[in-house]
This record gives sequence, structure tokens and C-alpha cells, in this order.
Amino acid sequence: MSSSNSQKEILTLIRDVSTEKSQGGTYILQPKSAIIILIRSCSLSLITLSNELIRSRKSIERRVVNLKRQIEELQSELESVNAELEDAKRLKECTEQDLKGCEVELAMNESSIQTLEGRIALLQGEVSTIGSDLEALKVSEDICFVAGGFCFMCMLIKCL
Repeated sequence: MSSSNSQKEILTLIRDVSTEKSQGGTYILQPKSAIIILIRSCSLSLITLSNELIRSRKSIERRVVNLKRQIEELQSELESVNAELEDAKRLKECTEQDLKGCEVELAMNESSIQTLEGRIALLQGEVSTIGSDLEALKVSEDICFVAGGFCFMCMLIKCL
């Protein structure tokens, strides 16, 4: 028997009772038929509810399975991202250490440059002093040469 027939029987029964009462009478219901109608209606309602529960349960189970799969995918992505993060942290640490080493090397090079610039200034001073001394020597040699040449000429003239 279908659910719609049982519902029709209940609606008909309710209508008959309402009509009888509105006319001032009392409706006499056959207890056996009323109980059968109610049992049929209740059993069909239970079957319908049971089927709906089963469909709902299957839908919920599918949803739970999908959610579990999504959780697993997200956990896998999280592990991958965490691994990448750890790699990035290690790379950052190595880069910072390299940078510190370069900064130390730069400071040492700057110190060496200052030292070399000081030595260059000293050497330039010495070269300048030596250049002056050399120039003085040339002038003095020229004088000696001229003087020596003059003396030589004087000696030649005396000999003549």
C-alpha cells in the first residue's frame, strides 16, 4: 500500500469527523478500521523516514569521506610547505652567515687599503725627496762639470 493512499484515508477520516461534528452529531468510528489506518499511516511514515535517514546517512558518509580526503590533501600540502619553510630558514641562515663573512672581509680590505694608502703617501714623499736630492746632485755635477771644464781649459791655456 502506498503512502498517498494511507494519507488519503486519514484525511478522509478527519474530514468525516469534522463534518459530523459541525452538524452537531457525533461520529462513531470503527475502532478496528481507525487503528488499521493509523498503523498503516505510521508504518508508511516510518518507512519513509527510514529511507530518508538512509539517504541522509549515505550523503553524510560521502561527505565525511570527501572531508577526510581533503584533510589528507591539506596535511600533505602543509607538510610540503613546512619542508619548504625549513629549507628557506636554512638558506636564510647560511646567507646571513655569508653576509657576516663578507662584512668582515670588507672591513679587513678597507683596513688594508688605508694601510696601503699610507704607505703610498710615504713612498711618494720619499720619491719626492729623492727627486729633489737628485736634482740637487745634477745641479752640483753641472757646476762641477763646468768648473772642471773651466779648470781643464785653464790648464790647456797655461800649457800653450
